[in-house]
Amino acid sequence: MSAPDPSFAGATRRASPLIEVPDAPIPLHDFEPARPDAVPIEIGPIGHFGATAISPRPHRHTFYEICLVTAGRARHAIDFTEHPARAGSLFTIVPGQVHAWHDTQELAGQILLFTEDFLHAGPSATAPAGEWAFLHGLAAAGPLRLDPADAEAIGRAFDALAQEFRRDLPARASMLRAQLQTLLIRLLRLADATPRGTAAADPATALAQRFRTLVLAHGDTERALPFYARALNVSVAHLHDQVRRTTGRTPGQLLRSHTALEARRLLAHSALRVSEIGHRLAFDDPSYFSRFFRRETGLSPGQFRARIREKYPH
Repeated sequence: MSAPDPSFAGATRRASPLIEVPDAPIPLHDFEPARPDAVPIEIGPIGHFGATAISPRPHRHTFYEICLVTAGRARHAIDFTEHPARAGSLFTIVPGQVHAWHDTQELAGQILLFTEDFLHAGPSATAPAGEWAFLHGLAAAGPLRLDPADAEAIGRAFDALAQEFRRDLPARASMLRAQLQTLLIRLLRLADATPRGTAAADPATALAQRFRTLVLAHGDTERALPFYARALNVSVAHLHDQVRRTTGRTPGQLLRSHTALEARRLLAHSALRVSEIGHRLAFDDPSYFSRFFRRETGLSPGQFRARIREKYPH
């Protein structure tokens, strides 16, 4: 893999583009480019982003992050699962996931940040909704463990993006977006997340991807299937059949799984009372929220909070 570009040495002195959103129940990092008119993407060595990028404090983002580890080691906890980070590890972090870095030892690599709007803008905006939803599948599956040849190839793709990012050339945003999307497709193929030739051609797969994207955007407070069916311009029955055929789970099961995960995040990483968490997740009755949580996880909210904080005190 290519060595870090020395031209970033000056860039490391620039203030980190990562800022913390105030009053979020779980620490929330937003991405603020250097200038208001700047392209909402940034790439550089881990050190370029400061300690915020590899914080041991559990936090989440409003943006996507892809981290390629090239040296050193660490433990990377993502939504209650801990992963070893070492050379050749590639992590995809999507908006909403809670993660933290622990026991970092001479950790080196590159970090790529970009927003949802940037990914979907430009000519690809005419592509089917949910085209890039596989990123959430990559994130949920844990890190890619790249062999040396693949790590070298992905490292070169990162280097090309970094080189374009530092230039002020015509059509810079379009070139960055094209290189970003090419990198993402390479990651998809390495992960073999979608059988070749099926994703674009199968309407059921596309519908399920669009449904998952909507759940990520609205699932914290909206659990009525007619809402999603209307947004997708299909009937509830059609949505149920197609999502179940594609994912093996019903839309209702996916919605409940999303709600339970967000409840676990808030219980583990916020100081909100159980009743406040239930209210944030659109449960009018705290006792109903507790019954829902026990049914989905096998524990009461209080039991889960006690166990997770014993395991991960912070």
